[in-house]
Amino acid sequence: MKIYFAYRTAYKSNLRYLKEFNSNSIYDWFIENWDSLCSDKYSEILGTDVYGFPINIDAKEIVVEKRPFFSKLFDRKDETEDMDNSSSLKPKDFQDLLNLLQEGLYLNEIEGEEDYIKVGTDNDEIGLCWYIFTEEYKNKNEDKVAIWFNDILPTSFGLHGIVLEEDINVLEVKGSGEGCTYFISVPIYDRFNIEDMTVVTIEGVRMNTLLDFLKANELEELDDVLYAVDELNYIKYIAAQLETNDLQTVLKIFADHPITELQEIEIDEHKLSEIIKMKLDNIPEKNRVIINEHSAELSVSTLGEYYNYYLIIDDLWIEKNETLAKSIMCFT
Repeated sequence: MKIYFAYRTAYKSNLRYLKEFNSNSIYDWFIENWDSLCSDKYSEILGTDVYGFPINIDAKEIVVEKRPFFSKLFDRKDETEDMDNSSSLKPKDFQDLLNLLQEGLYLNEIEGEEDYIKVGTDNDEIGLCWYIFTEEYKNKNEDKVAIWFNDILPTSFGLHGIVLEEDINVLEVKGSGEGCTYFISVPIYDRFNIEDMTVVTIEGVRMNTLLDFLKANELEELDDVLYAVDELNYIKYIAAQLETNDLQTVLKIFADHPITELQEIEIDEHKLSEIIKMKLDNIPEKNRVIINEHSAELSVSTLGEYYNYYLIIDDLWIEKNETLAKSIMCFT
């Protein structure tokens, strides 16, 4: 059976890393790779550096502090001894595995069942999380995990459009046309970046009319949206300054001069030519801006080593990619 390791990290341009393994279960996969995962060789197994690894088991400390559990595990009642080989602490079942991961990894939260494990953590600068799930879990939850299996968005789209039924914030002001557009924002403003992901629905607008709509309307802040409206207003500002409706041009400027590095200024008080000249900490050469008829995907270098991530999709794109669209909405 296939086992998938998925890492959600703003150090990757599209915020996601996926590696596939083969094993009988998640528990068996850990047992098979336990020694490496408990050492600096863990990255050879996972294929990348993952914050919080390796699993670090301090045998003496755990036996003392968790005596009821580990006494049962080792069939010892009073004995404690130093152990420099964590392989002897291999978990005996899935629940033991969760307990050892809780003890041995730097993390904020962990949850799991036999077919998946989810871990949330941070490195004091940004939030990070990783998942392990089985092929069976994937097949049952395509609407949650499909995004992990698409490095870039497909270009296909339909003719009529589909509106997602999820509970998503909607701009009060609406366009006068057909369909709707979803703006997905995953920026780096602080270490709460995962929680800061927001989705905004713009009704009566599709990709080809987005800039016209933005330039013609004042966007009001939404209570449950931290940054997305500000970012849409920044796109509007760029389009107005350039006097263009070319989305490719506007979004390239948006990416090359990220709003996450302009928080100390009032953007509207500056000309775009002034902003373009400002020295920022991003690396524009690392950006990726992909524009299609009914979708856009932006990986935006910011603060040197991180990436903001933005998606724009409309209802025609969703018609052909509904499962993927649903998974985007829960990309946390």
